[in-house]
Amino acid sequence: MNADPAGLTVAADSEFESVSDVIDHARENPGDLVASGTAQAGIWHVSLAGMLLAEDVDADAIRWVPSEGAAPALQEVVAGGVDISTASLAENRTMIEAGRAKALGVMDEERAPGFDEVETLQEQGIDFTMGTWRGIAGPADMDEDIVAELECHLGQIAESEAYTTFMEDAGLGVIYRNAEEFATFAEEDDVTKGDIIREAGLAE
Repeated sequence: MNADPAGLTVAADSEFESVSDVIDHARENPGDLVASGTAQAGIWHVSLAGMLLAEDVDADAIRWVPSEGAAPALQEVVAGGVDISTASLAENRTMIEAGRAKALGVMDEERAPGFDEVETLQEQGIDFTMGTWRGIAGPADMDEDIVAELECHLGQIAESEAYTTFMEDAGLGVIYRNAEEFATFAEEDDVTKGDIIREAGLAE
């Protein structure tokens, strides 16, 4: 029903002006920078680790401080407690619009809704995309007739003006996949993120 790419947000007075600036600094000064946005090995942590690994930088070259979500992490960014938030730009929108934080890039093939001025990583020469998604799931043995009925209604909701307008106003992305497409996507995404988690040393 929804997908939002990870973004890189820093304090408004940060020395960094691009994602490449951050990566270059991390490569040359491993452990100097600190990021936050979610729990250890949560989606925004995995996004950061994956980006660094894609650029041949150690996944822990930017230290991760777990937080209870994007909001407290961004408060720490603005206060100077951490250097970077990798949560979605929509979650950091208030501080960005208030001029207390600035977005350096977004981990998607297209620019994020409501942030047309923020370049994708690919536009900055970094071949990496990642983000979070939200969908509707049920028990594995759910009756196929019920699945079909729910799928029909959810598809109509995803295409409705009320839903798309609400999501656009909130800066959230709308990506609808039917039951079969969603199942395939979830399996593939699980493999991708699992590979990053293992390579970054985040798996037990």
